Amino acid sequence: MNVIPNGEKIMSKNTNRPSFRAFSVKSFNSNERKDRWTQIGGAWRNKSGGFNVQLDAFPLGEKIIFLPLEREDNSPA
Repeated sequence: MNVIPNGEKIMSKNTNRPSFRAFSVKSFNSNERKDRWTQIGGAWRNKSGGFNVQLDAFPLGEKIIFLPLEREDNSPA
């Protein structure tokens, strides 16, 4: 939260690194194509034990998968 000169408090965008990266995953029925993973946002742990999710794109795949930030590859374990 930032305070502007007149003392009013304003919320600012979270600049901390997220705990998880969010990916939209589109599956293909063909054996020739792998699933398509597109990074669409992130998730931050909050004080109540839940997560705050920020999506930068609308997910068009069948699912959203959250992977820990430390993980470098975009594939499932």
